[in-house]
Amino acid sequence: MKRRSYIIVAFLVMITMFISSHAQAKKKSSNRDTWTYKGVSIAEKYPGLQHYIWETERPPYGPFDKIALHRLVYSPHNWKAIPNRPSPNKKKVIFIIPGTWSRGSSSIDDERYSLNIFLANRGYDVYSMDFRTSYLPNLEYDQLEQYGYDVSSTTDWTYGVFREDIKSCVNMVKRISQAKKIFLAGRSRGGTQMWIYASKYWKKDLKGLIGLDGGPPFPSSTPPRSKEDYDEAIAAFKAGDMYLSQVSGYEQSKYAGVVPYSANAVGFESMDDAVLATATNYPWATYPPPLPVETVSDLVAYGAHFAWGNGIVTNYYGGFIDLDILIKVESNFTRYWPGVQNVEQSNDLDYAENDAEINIPIIYFGGELGCSGGICLTPGLPLRAASTDVTILYLEGFGHLDVYVGTYSFEEVSEPLLEWLNQRK
Repeated sequence: MKRRSYIIVAFLVMITMFISSHAQAKKKSSNRDTWTYKGVSIAEKYPGLQHYIWETERPPYGPFDKIALHRLVYSPHNWKAIPNRPSPNKKKVIFIIPGTWSRGSSSIDDERYSLNIFLANRGYDVYSMDFRTSYLPNLEYDQLEQYGYDVSSTTDWTYGVFREDIKSCVNMVKRISQAKKIFLAGRSRGGTQMWIYASKYWKKDLKGLIGLDGGPPFPSSTPPRSKEDYDEAIAAFKAGDMYLSQVSGYEQSKYAGVVPYSANAVGFESMDDAVLATATNYPWATYPPPLPVETVSDLVAYGAHFAWGNGIVTNYYGGFIDLDILIKVESNFTRYWPGVQNVEQSNDLDYAENDAEINIPIIYFGGELGCSGGICLTPGLPLRAASTDVTILYLEGFGHLDVYVGTYSFEEVSEPLLEWLNQRK
């Protein structure tokens, strides 16, 4: 009988140990995102250039709580297109955070207009991401409820949540590339995301920061608003019914991407000046078009040139961007951005845990949005860091999009950045 008791006790101990170890393994596994490989495409124009995509779900695991990771790498001898091969050079790994409404991939296939392709063709392992916004339905805002979509959860898509999404991507980048630290770049609002990320993780993950006409660090005012004021602003936002921010002229841009030479314009019965003059997205009376607007592509270009003032989004009429390239960029935008981040930005929420301590090389390219009239050359702007290795370049006349895909971006952005990276890899 005693022997039987010993056997039962031993069995119970083994079961307890199994349950405990299983729970620990499950807890450990939950701390490591599960990425699903989605496939590969090969660049026709640049044989050997491979584009891999992964996807993962993110907390709290709602229907739109997903992100994607893109990898662009020149690997001509990887005949089987194995996605997770280590980087050809672990010193040359870069992650580029997209801007508002932007994605981690593009239909642009020319390295003169794609920094990602340019760097990948020169030995860099280049990564980017799709934000959660890429998974939102492509519907007008008032149609979302009509078709049964609840987007109220997007009120929790704060800068802090997106920072941890970026962290998940960076962890995956380091796992694949086997690089200990990487370069981090930020386009547009991605520049602000870059600062927020670096403030928390620069010591562990980063070897350099690259601002591409990017937003400034938080907070922009000194001192920042109080936590009470911020909570009040967020509560008011959540009590409303407009949770998402839509990109201007979205449907016209999508239409132009499919039928670029159409003489019809989505939302208008004709291209008649009298009709267009009353359109909300097009300041016809304030800014008469310098060139005839005859197609939907012309209309999109006109709207882009004057949307934020003369030549600020893009200096199209100044010859700083090609029309076909502009349409490829705008037609690739997501429709929405989480409005809560606009509330955070306007209320100066303080994500600057360690901004002043950041001590890694920094380079900043500023056009007429991020560096109007050369203001970014003022000491202390647009940075707040301990680093003494800081390079700031003012791109006179460049609109915002011109910094990324403009006529002169190859010579004024891509090539100088490559030289800077090579000196610090």
